[in-house]
Amino acid sequence: MIHSGSPGASDVLVDSSVWIDFYRPSSEEDVRSAVSGALARDVVHTVALIVTEVVRGAPDEPALEVLLEDFSALRTIELGFEVGAMAARIGYALRRHGRSVPATDLLIGAAAIEAGCEVWHRDAHFEAIAEVAPLNTRSF
Repeated sequence: MIHSGSPGASDVLVDSSVWIDFYRPSSEEDVRSAVSGALARDVVHTVALIVTEVVRGAPDEPALEVLLEDFSALRTIELGFEVGAMAARIGYALRRHGRSVPATDLLIGAAAIEAGCEVWHRDAHFEAIAEVAPLNTRSF
């Protein structure tokens, strides 16, 4: 089971691209170690989009329930109007630079900025977002 406590300067929002690797039995040691350490420090956040992306890939219903229980232990960043508006502004800025980023990644990036979290990912879209917005990232 995973747990998360109070927010702080080292808070992270782990993207589905990293969670999927973390939950694989053959996950890379750097991913497993980093995520396990963050979970132990109680600094991990999530958003509903990430829960959906990860949990829908469960191999069976018992695994689905375990994943839902794990994610329910994390602080959830709400995707309200302000986060949506920030995501739209970031997407607008990126398009002005000839870059297109999926709305899901824009929302995840904006939620991380709003909550003061660093995004841990395996998705170049977050690096593109960081080029036009104050998003802190860690790429695995």
